[in-house]
Amino acid sequence: MSSCRSHVWRSCDAPKKLRQLDLDPSQVDMRGSGHSSSERSVGGAECHPEGYADKDKLPIVYSDAYNISFYGLEKVHPFDAGKWGKVFAALRRAGLLTDNNFHKPHEATNEELLVVHTPSYINKLKWSAYVATVTEVPFMAVLPNCMVQRRVLRPFRYQTAGTVLAARLALEHGWAVHLGGGFHHASSHRGGGFCCYADITLAVRELQRHGHIRRVMVVDLDAHQGNGYARDFLGDMDVYIMDVYNRAIYPGDEYAKGAIRRRVELRPGTSDEAYLKLVDDHLQLALTEFSADLVVYNAGTDVLSGDMLGHLNISEKVTVCRRTRVLRLMTRAVALVILRRQERRQRKKPRWWVRPVFMARKQEGLYHTAMRRMREGDHDLFFKFYRMTPKLFDELLSFVATDISRQHVVREPLEPGERLAIALSYLASGQDISNVALVYRVGIETARRCIHAACRAIWEQLKDHFMQTPTEAEWRRIADDFTHRWQFPNCLGAVDGKHVAIVCPPNSGSRYYNYKQRSWRSPLAVATTRNF
Repeated sequence: MSSCRSHVWRSCDAPKKLRQLDLDPSQVDMRGSGHSSSERSVGGAECHPEGYADKDKLPIVYSDAYNISFYGLEKVHPFDAGKWGKVFAALRRAGLLTDNNFHKPHEATNEELLVVHTPSYINKLKWSAYVATVTEVPFMAVLPNCMVQRRVLRPFRYQTAGTVLAARLALEHGWAVHLGGGFHHASSHRGGGFCCYADITLAVRELQRHGHIRRVMVVDLDAHQGNGYARDFLGDMDVYIMDVYNRAIYPGDEYAKGAIRRRVELRPGTSDEAYLKLVDDHLQLALTEFSADLVVYNAGTDVLSGDMLGHLNISEKVTVCRRTRVLRLMTRAVALVILRRQERRQRKKPRWWVRPVFMARKQEGLYHTAMRRMREGDHDLFFKFYRMTPKLFDELLSFVATDISRQHVVREPLEPGERLAIALSYLASGQDISNVALVYRVGIETARRCIHAACRAIWEQLKDHFMQTPTEAEWRRIADDFTHRWQFPNCLGAVDGKHVAIVCPPNSGSRYYNYKQRSWRSPLAVATTRNF
């Protein structure tokens, strides 16, 4: 379900593009491009210090290693696992590419993948059954994992490295095209929809952590919702996502929709005129709302009429027209961003990178002060505050530490123990997130992400230990208890619920909105006679 082409667009190519817009490049102040002059010229490579580009090659990335061949068995899946080679062959026949005028990536290493992926997820991919679930190819579950690694995951690792290389090339050339990648259903901790590695997240984080870019826009025009990178960028205000997708098909990820700043949900069968107008209108609004250092364009072709997975009705002519319009709008937006940036920088108030109160986290934050003193000498107070003993806290941390750990990207990450402590404080005290965040000296959004990640990790790691499916004998015992104690025959549990009001999530639109400005959830619990 990934696209066959991904484009990356860089604002530093604007002087070349300005000539196409009949603007005078000499009138553009490049000092306002978001990087100092030293950053843009280190190593003699414009905009990028490492000089990835070979001047004799086009900024196009491809490798024959992309294509998946599994003794013909790959043909049983509706996804074309050899489409990347077909695209390259067509470009070569047209005389646009030769065997040597494009860039070939290396295979992504485990160390590189761990920049965004959790160690537990990388380990999951060593199980053929899990890869079979991600790729939706059931027979793969019975194959040796060494074969799955070589025949399936290795091509994906090449494509993942290709997306990162394309992003780096865009820093030097101003644009780049990747003939593979676009695995927009994969996130840091899970895969899905034939997407095993989060290449878009990796490309963005790799450039951000080296300080080459800060603000990124992702324009996803694949027929499917891009839920993978959306989950990774949830709450990150430096990443703006515009996603145009068929709302009636996979994945339908409500949680990931919270990260999409401009969401365009299409009806099945949407045709040319309506589609092109929606893309035009919303892309112009997106480029007006957000100025980016880098634009990642996921150019999905499953919008074409007759695609058995996309279920849209877009002609080839309009798909080509879409590409032209998108790139033209991006070019104009880049020029305007550079022309306006100096003025905006003068009139905007300074913005904190990290608030001073949060910089004192290790000296004043609860985890580094009171919590450590409670662990050392006041276990009763520790229990009242966290609803568990220090020993139980350490045991719980041993279960979830791997899943809630974060790699060092731009700033030093919070320790796993600190993330867990924030989540437990919120769950045990019932305080508002803003209060919990303040006592730990972290931002509100950071605290919110810690709570979400810890709760998800606790559920994933402990559900098999404490919520095992009862055996037939246990079901019979429960039914007998209800019969003898409450005179309810054939009863397996008593259900009760709680109506919970939730503040509407950000960018949720009309889906969660009512006159009370709340969304509602009703969690249910099932109890047996022994729980009464």
